[in-house]
Amino acid sequence: MHVIILGITAVFSTILWYKNFENDELLFKNLALVSWAATIMFFIDKIYASILEGEEFISISAESTALGFLLLFIVLTIWMASVIWVDPRRAFKRR
Repeated sequence: MHVIILGITAVFSTILWYKNFENDELLFKNLALVSWAATIMFFIDKIYASILEGEEFISISAESTALGFLLLFIVLTIWMASVIWVDPRRAFKRR
């Protein structure tokens, strides 16, 4: 389930990036990059685990859903940290 949550996040972040391509103040490109990287990483991990260890490819359980939302929180935290670091609206440099 966590791969599905990350995949949906990656698709929506890519759509946001393309819609705001001209004026990307909020760095949606970073959100798309981080979410696609996490999606690909966990997709390869699921392929590996299903081939070698015999796990289910898509497991819909409470633990998998909780892991998906935790990973979504981490992706959004990394994105917000990059936005704060770049400070596109100069909110922290005015003082």
